[in-house]
Amino acid sequence: MLYENYTAPVYEPPKIFDFIGGLLEKPLDSRSATFTDLFSKDSTSSGAYLEGLFGLGTCFAALATFWFACLVILQCKGRDVGCASGHGFDGAPRDSEEDDEYYTDNHDIHELDLDETDEDEFLDEEERPNNIVARNATNSGGGYRPRSPRRRGRAADHHVKTLNALMDYESDIREASRRRGLDFHPDMMAIPNYGNDNDYDDAHCSCFSGHPYQIKTRRRRTRLAFLTSAILSICCSGLLLSKVHTPIREAADSMASLFVEGHGIVERVQTTLIVVEDAAAVADDVITTIPFDMVELCPAVPPEFFSSEIGVNPVDVVAFLEQEFETFLTTTALYVDEIQELTWQIENGLTEAGALVQENADRLWVLYAWVVSTIALTVLMMAGVVVAMREDARRFPNPEDLFQDDTWSEFILSWLVLPMLIVFTIVGWGLLIASSMSTAVASDVCTAGNPGSPEVTIRRALDNWEFTPISENTYNTIVAYTEGCRGENPIRQLIALEDLLDDNLDVMRARLNEANVVGYDTMKERCGEGNNIDIFFTGVGNLAGHLAKVRGSLGEVTTSLACPNINSLYSRSVHGVLCTDVAGASATGFVLLLVVSLANMILMSLRASWRHSR
Repeated sequence: MLYENYTAPVYEPPKIFDFIGGLLEKPLDSRSATFTDLFSKDSTSSGAYLEGLFGLGTCFAALATFWFACLVILQCKGRDVGCASGHGFDGAPRDSEEDDEYYTDNHDIHELDLDETDEDEFLDEEERPNNIVARNATNSGGGYRPRSPRRRGRAADHHVKTLNALMDYESDIREASRRRGLDFHPDMMAIPNYGNDNDYDDAHCSCFSGHPYQIKTRRRRTRLAFLTSAILSICCSGLLLSKVHTPIREAADSMASLFVEGHGIVERVQTTLIVVEDAAAVADDVITTIPFDMVELCPAVPPEFFSSEIGVNPVDVVAFLEQEFETFLTTTALYVDEIQELTWQIENGLTEAGALVQENADRLWVLYAWVVSTIALTVLMMAGVVVAMREDARRFPNPEDLFQDDTWSEFILSWLVLPMLIVFTIVGWGLLIASSMSTAVASDVCTAGNPGSPEVTIRRALDNWEFTPISENTYNTIVAYTEGCRGENPIRQLIALEDLLDDNLDVMRARLNEANVVGYDTMKERCGEGNNIDIFFTGVGNLAGHLAKVRGSLGEVTTSLACPNINSLYSRSVHGVLCTDVAGASATGFVLLLVVSLANMILMSLRASWRHSR
């Protein structure tokens, strides 16, 4: 472990992202394709991955297309399918004379009478027909249980009242038709002649039943389903703003702040490297003024007696300057280039990640506009249903009003709101498909391997990279920075350069201290005429000063590029922003978009709810 006191953050995906992403990733898993296949030149692997994404989008597109096709077919069939085609809640039409004859024979109000079962209530059990006994036994789950006299009396009263009410209703309809110059037709009544309780229940549930009370029940249930779907659509649309729009916008702001932080590190390193380069260049110029020949340095004293006679031994300094300094300058220039490349990679990675988040954030206006428009259209349709309910309540006592034309609310809803809803629903399905694909890709990237983490994807991408060559040093550096500072230290060469400078600076300072102790005048006196003591030690002092500046700058670079600092920046940007905030919002958005899209399809299917004309 490079940094024993540093514990790298462990990525934990949001639960909804882990679940939804795992489901959406199935088409990709079935093709054994991963996101890293896109980094390979093998067109088969990358093509399989893209085909998996296309198949995922095709599934939702097929669902929407099938539903729209059903709506179109029902609309084309017209009143043959009743309210399913969007027409008002009335009885099924009769288009032929045969149908009219059947309809009249089976829906004549004057033939309505107490059913056979109720008449038999007053007979003893052995006097009842066998089929009646069997039917009652089946319906009750046991033997025949005769009704009490009170219940029989109530049933008789109920049928008498129902018969009188229906006959009055027919009279009102006939009078309203006469006033408007219309011929009375059974469609206007469409009252079934049900014979027993079972037949009544079947007619009660039929979409084609024209019984006024059954129409009212069917209309009430349809409107209840319509309003429930509308409320669900509005709630989920609002959640799209709070759970998707806002988190992605905040993620973009967080990514921008992380980019500023990363850019600050890069700027500090770049500035420091300029100082290193300048100081190294000056040191190279200074070294040319320093005499390396011991004879030129001290002509009066042989080199082998210099240390004992003068009290200073500059041999190790001369050896460094002659043998290692040039290598040091070359190595420093090489490391500076590598560090610059590393900082550029860090900045490019942050720039691309920030651009990805910012691009999604910039496109959020589409989601915002869609949500606001969907809510507005849904509210208008709910208002239309309320208006229709009030209109029905106003018209119910007056049968003459049942034959009025479409009202202004129906006209607006049918020719303005409904077409706009269709358009926005199609856009919603497009957003849903895009959300499903982005969630599947995010799941593949962020939860690869076992346990799932984005680090696995990064290493696989590096292994599969076949476009531009990646040096071993760059590979190891990226792996170390992203995988919690495990493996080789990414700045190990920089640390080695610092150690080399520290050792030689210590030697130079030691020799300069010795010279100060002995005294420059003493050394010049002992070395005789023509010595270069001042030039040598002055040059060594200047060189030590410049090398110290290089060493300090390299220390700043080492601190800035320390693995815990970069790994923390990586974890906050990739783990925190991309794979938690953005990925979680994408998964949540997929669920909400699916609910809203289905709810909008239900609203279109139940558009008869705002109808109050026949």
